[in-house]
Amino acid sequence: MCYRYCVLACAIFTSFASLGQHIEEAVDSSALVIAYEAYMDFHYAADFNSPQNNIRPFNSNPVNVNQFGMAYTYASAAFEYKKLTATAAFHTGEIVSVMYAGEDYLNKFIREMSVRYRVTNSMEVEAGIFPAIYGAETFINKDNFHATRAVMTDFAPDFEAGFRIKYKYNQYLRATFQITNGWQVIKDNNNYPGFGMVHIFDKPDKLLLNYGIFVGKEVYLSKNAMNQPKFYNNFFGRIHMSQKWIVAPMVDYGMIVNPYTNQWDDWYAIGGSVRYSITNQWGFAARYEYVHDPNQIINEVITNTPNGFQMKGTTLTLEYLPAPQVTFRLESRLSSSLDPIYPSDTGVNEKTDFFVMGSIAIQLKNSAAVKMRPEPGLKDVY
Repeated sequence: MCYRYCVLACAIFTSFASLGQHIEEAVDSSALVIAYEAYMDFHYAADFNSPQNNIRPFNSNPVNVNQFGMAYTYASAAFEYKKLTATAAFHTGEIVSVMYAGEDYLNKFIREMSVRYRVTNSMEVEAGIFPAIYGAETFINKDNFHATRAVMTDFAPDFEAGFRIKYKYNQYLRATFQITNGWQVIKDNNNYPGFGMVHIFDKPDKLLLNYGIFVGKEVYLSKNAMNQPKFYNNFFGRIHMSQKWIVAPMVDYGMIVNPYTNQWDDWYAIGGSVRYSITNQWGFAARYEYVHDPNQIINEVITNTPNGFQMKGTTLTLEYLPAPQVTFRLESRLSSSLDPIYPSDTGVNEKTDFFVMGSIAIQLKNSAAVKMRPEPGLKDVY
């Protein structure tokens, strides 16, 4: 009996060894490319309101003020073999703690876990968890004009889980069509999918236009309603006026059905940045934004005040780039609301909030590998 088992074991071992050899011969190791990337965004924010708990609400960064903080950090790796690319990325930071608040503990650490297949030179399909296709400013502030994200960009979906089809019409125009678990969720919370589409016109160093829409049924939290029809529009651009000047407009408009009136409630946000390149290493940027949500549609900023969430914000940023991988910024930001919503050292809410922040952002990539995919519609360096 032992003899038979030994013969069987030898046969199985020989079969696996032969299969492994065939697989090794079939795989072209020279076609496998591994790319990796790491990012860190560290800051100190001095809030003149001096909130008693050192927490600044209604924005994803900075959250912890009058102390050092980590806005965002991640590490990622991509494995590209011929037409197939697998990407894994993990992150943490203040932005994650706010924007992923509704996710399971382990899901919060996943920036991306996806597989992409190039069907043709013009079309790709992708499945998994990935950064969203919406929003003028991403988690990676080094790629933005400012050390902080605009309040209005927090309300565009930042991450999604689902399936995508990417299509390139021509040299400058491309599109993404997708079905996801919903509005910025990894784990489905209402059994209704979300449908999205974005079209991007990108002529490098000249003009970038990005328009996206979302359609689905989502939570209207302030009305205690789970599955209300929702429609969302997102537009932003990068207009290179010259080698020195870049103008970046942003517009969001959304609607959701009110469960009590069966009418569409809406909100909107408008804003934009202007950046001036003083030298190759020094730059200055200014941003203005206005958010209008009297109906309290935006779940992240329910204030329970008479005028809802209606705020204006102004940001001024001075940046220094000693090397392509490193960005230093000094930034001031003033926010004002129709209602007193910002905490202060007195324990009484104020209508305004003002802080000054210094930050350093470092992004490292292996230059020998393929260039990592940037955030949708954005470039690595402006």
